[in-house]
Amino acid sequence: MLHFLPKIPPPALFTSTDAGPTQSPILTAGAAMNTGVQDFVTRRFGRHVQYRVANDYTSKNGVRHVYLRQTINGVPILNGDVNINIDANGNVLNIGSTFVRRSELLERAEAALARGIDGQRLSPAQAVLRLASYLGIGLEQGSLVPVAYASADFDAEEEPARPVALFEGDNLSLNHIEVRVAFVQTETRGLELVYHMNIEQDDDWLDVGVSATTGEVVFAVNWVSRSGNYRVYPPGVNDPHDGDRELVRNPHKLSTGSPLGWHTMDADNTFTDTRGNNVYAQESLTGRQIGWKNNYRPSGGSDLVFDFPIDFTKEPVESLDAAVTNLFYWNNIMHDIFYEYGFDEVSGNFQENNFRKGGLGNDAVQANAQDGTTYNNANFATPPDGQRPKMRMYIWNQETPMIDGDYDNGLIVHEYSHGISNRLCGGPANSNCMSSAQASGQGEGIGDCLSLILRWRREYGRDDSFGMAEYAASRNIRNYPYTDDMELNPQTFGYLNKSQYSRHHAKGEVWCTMLMDAYRNMLDEFPWDADLYKGDGANNRFMQNLVDGLKIQPCNPTFTEARDAILLADQVNYNGANTCAYWRGFARRGLGQNATAPETGPVTEDFTVPLECL
Repeated sequence: MLHFLPKIPPPALFTSTDAGPTQSPILTAGAAMNTGVQDFVTRRFGRHVQYRVANDYTSKNGVRHVYLRQTINGVPILNGDVNINIDANGNVLNIGSTFVRRSELLERAEAALARGIDGQRLSPAQAVLRLASYLGIGLEQGSLVPVAYASADFDAEEEPARPVALFEGDNLSLNHIEVRVAFVQTETRGLELVYHMNIEQDDDWLDVGVSATTGEVVFAVNWVSRSGNYRVYPPGVNDPHDGDRELVRNPHKLSTGSPLGWHTMDADNTFTDTRGNNVYAQESLTGRQIGWKNNYRPSGGSDLVFDFPIDFTKEPVESLDAAVTNLFYWNNIMHDIFYEYGFDEVSGNFQENNFRKGGLGNDAVQANAQDGTTYNNANFATPPDGQRPKMRMYIWNQETPMIDGDYDNGLIVHEYSHGISNRLCGGPANSNCMSSAQASGQGEGIGDCLSLILRWRREYGRDDSFGMAEYAASRNIRNYPYTDDMELNPQTFGYLNKSQYSRHHAKGEVWCTMLMDAYRNMLDEFPWDADLYKGDGANNRFMQNLVDGLKIQPCNPTFTEARDAILLADQVNYNGANTCAYWRGFARRGLGQNATAPETGPVTEDFTVPLECL
C-alpha cells in the first residue's frame, strides 16, 4: 500500500489564494474561455506565463469554475495550477494559484527544455528502471520492451504533450507505460524536468515523476485511498438506545476532506490501527498524558476492517476495541463533514498533514477513549492552529456495569464542536474568542445543536424532543429537553438574567434552543437532506450558515452579534432565503430586533421580527 505526496515548493514560488469578488466582471455568464479571461490572467500573472485550460464548468449555484495548468512551450508544470471561481454575473469570487511567477525560473526551465531529452543523463527506459527499483519491483533492462518511441520535440498546440516513449507494462504496470515529459516545482531545485508516468497495479494506481537528470523519484501520488470498514453507530443513531451499529464501508469517499483516506498521513506514515491524518484515537485507561502516542489502539489488519463486539453486560474495558473504533470514526466524520462547510486547512482544522493547502499542520486530534482521569464527563481542549487538540471521553459510573461515553455520539459531536467554534471565531491563531460569558455559552449551545443536527432523521419534526447525554448519564443533563414546545422548554433570552444561568452550560441551552427553533422553521421551507456532506436541505444550509457565522462574528460575540453574523452568512450564502426562518426562531425566544445583550449587566428581551417576516 503506497501513498506519497508531491514535493511542492514553499509559498515563495507561487501566489496564495486571493479572495474577491472583483469589482467588475471579466466575462459574461456562460461564455467560453475568451479574451476577457485571457486578459485577466495576463494582467494577474504577466505576459510571460503560458497555460492551457484544464477544465471549465458551471455548478448548480451558477458559479463557474475555470482551472488552468501552467505550461512551458507546451510542456505542463504538473503542480502549476490556477482555479478561478466566477459568479453568474461574471465577477471573480476568488482565485487560487500555484503558478510560477519568477521569470528566472521559467527562463532556466525553457533553456533546459531546449537542450532536449537526449542531452539529459537518463533515457526514458532508465527512468522506468529507476522507478521499478524505487518500488522494490525487479525489472531488468532486457525485460523492458518498447512498444513505440515518439519524438522528443514538443508542440505547444498539443495538450497534453504526446508521449516520448511507450513500454510494455511487464510486472510493473497492468497497462502500457506512457512516458511523458513535464516540469514539477520542487523545494530545492526550482523547476525540475521529469519523466511523468502513470502506473496501474493490482492494489495501487500511481502517478509518478522521475527526475530526467538525477533519476530521483520526485513525486509519487497514489490515486487509491482507503479509509476502511468500521462497525459503529453512524449519523442518525445517537447511541445504543437509539439504534443499532452498522459496518460502514470506506466513509472517507463521501468527502474531499481526507484525500488519502483516514489512515495515511504522508509517504512515511500509513497505519493499520486507529491513527491517521485527522485523529489519533487510543485508550487512556490510566489518564496519563506522557507517552500517549504509545497507548493501545485496535488494529484493522491490512484490509482495515474494524469490526469488534460489544458486551454491555460487562464493564466497558472488556469492549475497548469497539469503543476506540467508534471514537476514531466519529472524529473523522466530524472532520470530513465540516470540511465541506469550510472548516478546512486554511481556517485551522485538525490535520497532521495539510497537503500544502495553507494553515499549520501537526494538529490531528488526540482522542482518548475511556480516559481514566475522572468519571461522568467529556472535554475538548483547543490550542491555536498548529498545536494538537485533545478530546477526553470518560466512563460514566452511575450504573452497574458502568457506561462508556465513547458510544454516546452526541457527546463526541458536542466536544468536537468546541474545536470548530474555537478555531473559527477570531481566526485559527486565537483560541480565546469563545471565552466571555455569552460566547462560552454559545460554544456549549453550538455543541448541543450540532449533536442534534447529526442525529436528525427524516421522520423527525416539531413534536420530537431530545436531551443531552441521555445514554451516558441515564438522564438528560440539561434543564429542559430541546423541543419546539414552549411548555416543555420555556427558555428565552431573559433566562440569562437568572442566577442559575450564570454558568456557560445553562446559557448554552438558551442558544441551542433558539438555533433549533430556527432550524425547525427552515425545515418548513426546505426538506431534510440525507447527504450531510454536499446536500442542499435545511440541515445543510443550517450547518453552512453556522460555520460561516462563526467566521464572520467578532471575537467573544454577544448573543445579538452572533445572531447578526448568522443572518449575514445567510445573505451571502443563500441571498437571504432563510432570513425570516432565523428571525422567527430568534424572536420567539426573545432575541428579536430590539433585544440588547450587554456583556455586563442584564440582557433585554424582545420578541419582534422585521416587517417583511410578519
